[in-house]
Amino acid sequence: MTPNYDPPSADKYPDGTWERVTLTDYWSARHKLPYSLLMYAIEHQDDQGALNQSAQMFDTLIEIHPNPPDYFYKNAGIAYGRVRSPVSGQRPNHCNMIHNFARFLLSTLELPSQTVGRVLSRC
Repeated sequence: MTPNYDPPSADKYPDGTWERVTLTDYWSARHKLPYSLLMYAIEHQDDQGALNQSAQMFDTLIEIHPNPPDYFYKNAGIAYGRVRSPVSGQRPNHCNMIHNFARFLLSTLELPSQTVGRVLSRC
């Protein structure tokens, strides 16, 4: 369980300080539940309830994190890629999947930003 608070920006603390380690651990703990739901869903023949919940939790996590790590986007893309029907009130799942994988690639590869922009604008 993590406290419900607004964490400071990671830029506030230099790498290697206990404050930075604690902040990293906080975000890892917040990631653990949607990731566990995703793994549960995969192990249980793509359980749609767990996938929907996981996808929504990843969306929230990405929205509140000041600079989401690349694996947040990758895992959200996987969740949306396995959901069969659109998550309530959301754009089509393939668009969410493409959007998240594009963000993942943007953060891990040297891609021209206009390439990712074209992919993201299609949905």
